Amino acid sequence: MKVSAAKFTLTGQDILEIINDYVKINDLKIDSVDIDDIFTVRGTYKVKLVVPFQAKIGIGNIYNDIINLKIFSLHVSKIGMLSSVKNVFLKKLLNDYSKYGIELNKDTLTIDLNLIYKLIPYFNLKIKKITVVKNVLEIYTNNIIYDPNKSTIDFKKKSKNLS
Repeated sequence: MKVSAAKFTLTGQDILEIINDYVKINDLKIDSVDIDDIFTVRGTYKVKLVVPFQAKIGIGNIYNDIINLKIFSLHVSKIGMLSSVKNVFLKKLLNDYSKYGIELNKDTLTIDLNLIYKLIPYFNLKIKKITVVKNVLEIYTNNIIYDPNKSTIDFKKKSKNLS
């Protein structure tokens, strides 16, 4: 089935459910997503021990299936981080997921949707625009194709070689 274009409206709870139901990220648990002009994402990351975090993220532009997100702040274990420490922490964390098109350059997180789409079951689509309106995301898409047999890949950390 193909749909030429559609607008989806997602709440923070909708995004949380999509992440929990369809995007399995080892060692990362997202507890809440609050949508305002800036998103607040709360969760935990397991690095030998469980580390709670809160990130404030803004939506930048979308161009050629690349979304740019700005990380305004990151609190780990309720401790604010200096920008340079935040960047080192995020670089280390996100380096494990670079093969999925997730990269960090200073405080800008870029997401290559062409690679992310491989993680999403059942659908292929193109995101054209994302806006925040009254605490919801409005996502404008086109070329939406439903494929119940679409193969997906698992979202896993890079394996560490013990040589």
